[in-house]
Formats: sequence, structure tokens, C-alpha cells
Amino acid sequence: MNKGSSEIGDKTKKIISEIVSINNAIRFVLIVDDKGTPIDSKVVTKSFLIKESHSMPLAADMLVLKRLLALYDEIIGENTYAHLIRKHVHVLIFYVKGLIFLVSCERNTSRREIADISEKIEFIIEKYLV
Repeated sequence: MNKGSSEIGDKTKKIISEIVSINNAIRFVLIVDDKGTPIDSKVVTKSFLIKESHSMPLAADMLVLKRLLALYDEIIGENTYAHLIRKHVHVLIFYVKGLIFLVSCERNTSRREIADISEKIEFIIEKYLV
């Protein structure tokens, strides 16, 4: 592993560690590169719906979603964040410097609390990558 990828690995470990400490509602963090390859992930609870073995297909899905959203980049600007509400989970997706950060939270978390979590995640990512 070269120095650049080692440095990114160190940063992603710190980012994940800080993200999972934000709120007990956070269940899973996945970081994917711009090719759809998982870089790092962490499952925070045993009751989580998605297992670590799902990170590869989930990573590919995140890349597909990014490409779909990019269709409108010229018209309304590049997408930097998405919040998906699923039946069982909130999914927060951040696009920063060629990386995709996916963070899932308990579905019963209020939208106001999700907004607060989102702001804190954005601050953490920017602290290390921007």
C-alpha cells in the first residue's frame, strides 16, 4: 500500500470512529471510492439489517445512485448530500472529494435529530478531507 492510500485509510478510520460516536441511532457506516469499491465500513450493532458482507453490492448501488444524480449536475449543481427514508432505516449519503459516505440510522429517529446528525457528519468529513 502506498503512502497516499495509507493516509486515506488512517483518515477514514478516524472519520468512522467520530461518526459512530455522534449518536446511538447510527447503525452502519460505509465509505466507497469513486469506482464503487468499499474502502472501509463499520457495523455498530448486532441488530442491524445489513451485514458487512452486503457492503460490496451496496457500494455498487451507491455509485449507480451518484451517476444518476450526476445527470442533473449541469442544470442544478453537483449533489453533495442525500437523505433516503426507507421503511426500516434512514440512509444519509455524502459525496465528498471522490468518496461516498453512507450512514444508516434507526428509522424511529426524528427528522430533526437526523438533520442534527447530518450536520455533525458533514463537519467531521470536512475536518479531515476538505
